[in-house]
Amino acid sequence: MEVTGIKDITIETGKDVYTIKSEKNIDMPEWLALFLEEEGIVKIKIYDNKYYQRIILEEKKDRKLSSLDEDFYELAEISLKKTDPKHRKKLVISLKELIDLRVRKLTQLAIQNAEIKIPHRERILYNRIREDIKNWFADVEGMFDGDRV
Repeated sequence: MEVTGIKDITIETGKDVYTIKSEKNIDMPEWLALFLEEEGIVKIKIYDNKYYQRIILEEKKDRKLSSLDEDFYELAEISLKKTDPKHRKKLVISLKELIDLRVRKLTQLAIQNAEIKIPHRERILYNRIREDIKNWFADVEGMFDGDRV
């Protein structure tokens, strides 16, 4: 998860070392970013409605599924929590529209049994849809083979 340093500090997490510099961006695991933000050491980057509208336009104009960062949904959730309540409704509407567009494309790709790179939350849905479609086809084909007559 991308964060911006507020203080200069080096953090060791066992095997990893993170050198945080004021006003500099650094990538770190979500759990660490959330903890360090609470401590006032970093600021997690949040996105506004304009950012999500750009992604929606990209998703609409291309028949292919656009790529999203692995932590897209985690950042969307954080952005929703941190957005001023006056602007949150627009953000929710945009995110729902984007998710709707992506679920349609994911379903089509699942029918094709395509291998794709998507965020973890979408991967869970995609694998479920793909497995259900595979089972459904196997069931219907069993009807044609006379297994159920």
